[in-house]
Amino acid sequence: MNNYLCINSRKTELTEQQLRELGIAQADEYIPENEIAQMSRIALSGKAEEYYKVHDTITVGGTVFEIIGIGHDTDTITNKKNTITLRSTFTDVRAAMHKGSCSGGYKDASLNARLNIPEEWLPAEALPFLRTVTKKCSNSDGEDYEMPCRLFLFSEAEVFGSAIYSPTEEGERYKGFATAKDRYVYDADGDRTGWWLRSPNSSNGNNFCAVNNSGAANNINASYSYGVAFGFCF
Repeated sequence: MNNYLCINSRKTELTEQQLRELGIAQADEYIPENEIAQMSRIALSGKAEEYYKVHDTITVGGTVFEIIGIGHDTDTITNKKNTITLRSTFTDVRAAMHKGSCSGGYKDASLNARLNIPEEWLPAEALPFLRTVTKKCSNSDGEDYEMPCRLFLFSEAEVFGSAIYSPTEEGERYKGFATAKDRYVYDADGDRTGWWLRSPNSSNGNNFCAVNNSGAANNINASYSYGVAFGFCF
């Protein structure tokens, strides 16, 4: 098909260079929307449940992430729950939550500071689509506070539906964590591994809550090296 402009009822053909200079791309130069951009757009529309379901997966930079919640988390900018929440099912990182006591809870933990640099954890293609969401937290005495997060660890209540070792319920359970199997995380060798939660242990600033390799609730010393399986929202 020829490319032309109609000027004074006369056809004037345009070269490919002229088309580019006018900002008009050839049909075969169309760049389709990638999967991450599509998921982000659909989430923002508030219609994610029409296109996705819990336990669907998306591959980001070669790593598979699982949808565990749709419309669960609140975007700090839109103040709407027009989000899709994903989680790690694989981790090759083991780290301490914090060296020493951390009675202030997750906001003071060194692992939280690391997760506040998302480019260290996710490829560049995902970064423009990360949403900042509000997460409920507490200190070891059960005093509540909220934090804006882009990458985050899950709370004990978000995983198990109640406070077991933690002093208070920090949010509601995700649909994607309904069973022990739903909570499995695997390491680089393909073995199930335990992973950190952001909830502090009740009245014990030295410990934080965790999930063990069988998918059950646990609590361990914050200085212990444990699996890091994070969440984020598009």
